[in-house]
Amino acid sequence: DLDHLKEINDVFGHADGDYAIKTLANVNQEIFGKKGCLARIGGDEFAVILKNDDYENRDSLLEKVSSQTVLVDETTSSKIAVGISEYRKGKDDSFLEVFTRADREMYEHKKAIKAMGK
Repeated sequence: DLDHLKEINDVFGHADGDYAIKTLANVNQEIFGKKGCLARIGGDEFAVILKNDDYENRDSLLEKVSSQTVLVDETTSSKIAVGISEYRKGKDDSFLEVFTRADREMYEHKKAIKAMGK
């Protein structure tokens, strides 16, 4: 999730908002492009689906995205919020359950970013 996209559009214009979206898409493509399926699922949200054999540990994935956050911050004055969830064979009945967990975690990360005043 690219935080504050509406404010970027309102303050700086839609061209800068488009630039912010493209920057985040490029960051995602760099990190995940050859390993899984990447899709823009909302105005400022992306989803990535990785196969098990391409899945790195959760901390490694978060670190990769966080290391790229500086690029987005410097160009758009925005933050990236991330949520990760794994399909648990035998426990999850649907993609919706997996996606809902990732979405919930992303919103928790977003709240933590705001609490830190960023």
